[in-house]
Amino acid sequence: MRIRVAIFFISVGILLSFSQWSDIQWVQTSGPKGDVIHALAVSGNNLFASMGHREADKYGGLFLSKDNGESWTAVNSGLPKKIDVYCLVVSGTYLFANTNEGVFMSTNNGTSWRAVNSGLPEGTSVSCFAVSGENLFAGTNKGVWRLPLSDLLIENR
Repeated sequence: MRIRVAIFFISVGILLSFSQWSDIQWVQTSGPKGDVIHALAVSGNNLFASMGHREADKYGGLFLSKDNGESWTAVNSGLPKKIDVYCLVVSGTYLFANTNEGVFMSTNNGTSWRAVNSGLPEGTSVSCFAVSGENLFAGTNKGVWRLPLSDLLIENR
């Protein structure tokens, strides 16, 4: 009898879970479409989407929405023209973008960007990065690279 009661409650729980998911309808925004969205990042009320292309001869970029994805604006000033953005990291007022051309930083919500690749050996490919404490860490094909955020403050003056 206990087994039947347990099976009944488990079955009801599973059915309720599916019925809740059936009401969700994850609606496409008016944002970047048709290409690969590599990453999303949130900074305050700003939503950033990084895009790449499926075709080798086309490139993506960065887009910003200030209205929950209703409208999008390209925010690529200071980035190379032939760019794919693979990863985004936000730390305070810093926004970092990992691209096929290296690591870039913006301190004004993507309005302008500058390269922050100092210390990386030539031919280094960054595959991922994160901010921890006062440091930006990058996983590369040559190991882990660390850049103190305080160095970025000095370079930004």
